[in-house]
Amino acid sequence: MKASSTNNSDRSPPVLVVIGLLFLLPIATFSFGGVHHEVRLLLTIMMTIVGLQLAIAGRYDNHRMPFQILLIALVLSAVPLIPVNDVLRTWLHGPLAAPVHEAFDLLGLGSRPLALDPSSALFGWSEAIAYALLGIGVAGWCTRAQRSQWLHWVIVASGVAVVAVRAVHIATGLDSIYGSSVGLVTQEGTYPPFVNPNHAGMFCAAL
Repeated sequence: MKASSTNNSDRSPPVLVVIGLLFLLPIATFSFGGVHHEVRLLLTIMMTIVGLQLAIAGRYDNHRMPFQILLIALVLSAVPLIPVNDVLRTWLHGPLAAPVHEAFDLLGLGSRPLALDPSSALFGWSEAIAYALLGIGVAGWCTRAQRSQWLHWVIVASGVAVVAVRAVHIATGLDSIYGSSVGLVTQEGTYPPFVNPNHAGMFCAAL
């Protein structure tokens, strides 16, 4: 008889972890859509902590497979952070490699990571880790219907609040998001709290 992959014992995560999970989407949404570096860093740290805690406390006993897949994905996605020589860069970057080589020669740099902006690549890689851990954690945490409903209501409430924020901006005649001057000179306009109206459209469409 095949054993169940879930454990019915009580493994409730700390209350602060659950609160952190429920606030992730509102924080990302109402801090200008989470486009600023500081907010992205905060969310990455929160997602990593929340994801790990939820995964540890989750009702799934067998975490081996998702973590193995995560490890493989992380190794492959970290390839651009590996230092390469000119030959390998030419093979991987193609025509783009020539100006990169010239710039590195002027700077006196030899072996460099494949990523043109290593710091941004490392940050993006960290965000990918955080997203994956959060996904695994939420999958284990949402094995109870009531928990899933909490997440559903937070998502729906966030969508309603976005429309309400936009309505308030129109009614009060604010020409920037929250009157903070963010988005003041954006040619395509804004859809508060999002700086880019396309992001607001995608957000509402996803909801």
